[in-house]
Amino acid sequence: MITRSFVIALISIMTASCGYIAKLSRHGGTEFTVQISTDEPDLTGIVSKTAQIIENKANAIGLDVEVSSVPEFSDRLKVKYYGSQPLEPIRETLLTIYRLELKKVANAVGIARPYSSKETAQADLKEGQEILPVKKVLDSEPEAYLIVEKQAVINGEDVRNAAVIERWKDNFAVQFTLKPSAAVKFGDWTGRNIHSFLAIIINDEIQTYPIINGQIFDTGQIEGAFTKKAADDIVVSLNAGYLPATMTIIDEKQFDN
Repeated sequence: MITRSFVIALISIMTASCGYIAKLSRHGGTEFTVQISTDEPDLTGIVSKTAQIIENKANAIGLDVEVSSVPEFSDRLKVKYYGSQPLEPIRETLLTIYRLELKKVANAVGIARPYSSKETAQADLKEGQEILPVKKVLDSEPEAYLIVEKQAVINGEDVRNAAVIERWKDNFAVQFTLKPSAAVKFGDWTGRNIHSFLAIIINDEIQTYPIINGQIFDTGQIEGAFTKKAADDIVVSLNAGYLPATMTIIDEKQFDN
């Protein structure tokens, strides 16, 4: 009679063997050196979290990678990608951080009028606020800026999960749900800010700024006329974890195993 413990042990051995065989079949790839920049005081913790997020993303999209620290530089990581697929999607998905923040649009109740330039907005800027660009849907659109509160109401740390939804043909959005504690906080804030505007921001660019017509709790949507690829990249990043930092590729080279 085969015991349950024996079956579990056999599965564990088979899983480990598959991983070992996969590593033996590696035939080179690309090594990236990335630099992490953050305003947070705990750089070591942020770099460690960056490594974990890269690994989470790699697992989510099925890439074989190794992430390691660079001893002589505390703000850098080496990311070895084993494979030969085109590198641009890897740069955009694996090595790009998408920082989601929801911030109140300042001085806008009932109607929000974007500024045509940063210089114009500067005259109305107050302490605790910042000026951010509004994403263009078409390249021909004029530049637009809004003043928002620096303190985020919600950020990517509060997201429980995210998914891509198709709004209409070739136009995609990102739907997210919040963790229970964040949902309570968001419900309280939206309940107190009816008819205000909420800027939905990714990497310091306003994707959209809907008016708050009623109390909202645990579900939100990011509408930015995204392609399927762009929406997928954002979803992978949101589900991998929030990082208050930016990541820059500073070196890239091919290697043979």
